[in-house]
This record gives sequence, C-alpha cells and structure tokens, in this order.
Amino acid sequence: GLRVVAWMLPALALTTVTLVLSTVVSTRIAAAATAGVWLVVVSSVASAGGDLALFEGRAQLAYVVLALVGGAVLVARREVFDTVEVGQ
Repeated sequence: GLRVVAWMLPALALTTVTLVLSTVVSTRIAAAATAGVWLVVVSSVASAGGDLALFEGRAQLAYVVLALVGGAVLVARREVFDTVEVGQ
C-alpha cells in the first residue's frame, strides 16, 4: 500500500534531476548519469543494511526538496526547451 506511494517522490525527484541535467548535456547522458547515481545510492544503502532507508521520512523530505529545487531550476532554464534538435 504505502510503499507504492513512497516510490512517487523518488521518481519525481529523479525525473526532475534528469530534466535539469538535460538542459546542460544530451538527454541520454543526463538519464544515464541520473540512473548511475541512483544505482550507487541504492547499492550503498542496501549494503549498509538499511533496505527501507530510502523510503523513510528524511529521505522522502530530501526527495521533495530535490524536486522543488529542480522545478525552480527548470522554470529558470525553460527557454532551453524552446529549440528543436533533429537527428540526435
């Protein structure tokens, strides 16, 4: 039940980070970098024995902050998305 809902904030934060990074580098690099960092975080938390630590209150708060800061950066850099690149 609640574990499914707990995945929403990390997903929103990771998506926002990927979009922010894609304003600086290509979308593929942004997605790969975000996924790579997420895998490192999940692996290190799991190896430390805190399997559910990514879903606890402090982590959820960090995801909210990351999503809000990322959203503010996206609004500030929205003109980057006005260009169309074909063939990449």
